Amino acid sequence: MKLQYKGEKPFQPVARPQYPQPKLLEQRPTELLTLTPWLAPIVSEGTFNPELLRHIYQPLNLTIGLTMFAVGRYTSFVQPFLESAEQFFMQGYWVCYYIFTDSPAAIPRVPLGPGRRLSVLHIQKYSRWEEISTRQMEIISQHIAETAHREVDYVFSVNVDMVFQNPWGPETLGDLVAAIHPGYYSVPRRQFPYERRPSSTAFVANSEGDFYYGGAVFGGRVASVYEFTRGCHMAILTDKANGIMAAWQEESHLNRRFISHKPSKVLSPEYLWDGRRPQPPSLKLIRFSTLDKDTSWLRS
Repeated sequence: MKLQYKGEKPFQPVARPQYPQPKLLEQRPTELLTLTPWLAPIVSEGTFNPELLRHIYQPLNLTIGLTMFAVGRYTSFVQPFLESAEQFFMQGYWVCYYIFTDSPAAIPRVPLGPGRRLSVLHIQKYSRWEEISTRQMEIISQHIAETAHREVDYVFSVNVDMVFQNPWGPETLGDLVAAIHPGYYSVPRRQFPYERRPSSTAFVANSEGDFYYGGAVFGGRVASVYEFTRGCHMAILTDKANGIMAAWQEESHLNRRFISHKPSKVLSPEYLWDGRRPQPPSLKLIRFSTLDKDTSWLRS
């Protein structure tokens, strides 16, 4: 495993409070849509032909980047994450794993298949989890500008405390890709936990928004992800200069930016599932899901 050390941008795991619970009496129908109002595809099992996509994408010789943050005790999730990715993520394509960590020596040596490599990127810590959370977009955009734009065609950012459970392939590729949050795909828009204070650059009015997207998965063409993360980072800096922190830090800014910069492809909750929830009948399978974890232990 090749270690790469760069930057002085600190980071640390974020132990989030619980999202507000939607009111079940006001739920929308739970059937999955196949198109957004702006006619972008919503990807789920049965909406694409894997064999046709293989014939289209494999001759392109694409390289896919996958970024994740593993700091503090979150390094314990790296091995199951990588082992599951080696089994299910973008099989048949070149893959670059980028792990941002404060403890390079704690990253396990997981055997990788042909055409797949791992870069471990050293970052430092911040003492406050809120400050840590808001640095993700900055770190990703800087890494794309300095390194990844020369190495990958597409890049996804995902949480490390998750595992792949079924194939994740080229059906997810697009110019700018978002994933629907599993806690809010079946509730009305008025219950989405957007930032509602007009003083924040992440503000979303009651009349705005189509879906509530999870911050744990987003991606797209490397240039588009750079512009997206840089835009989120600049908005976060503006809030910080005004003494404001959005309700859900970088996820609030991600949702604001996806309203004004519509994703070209949307992934259904099968690509971002909460492992504590039972699988609903509307999801034929789960491709990527959180691991059960002791938040207090990770926080200490």
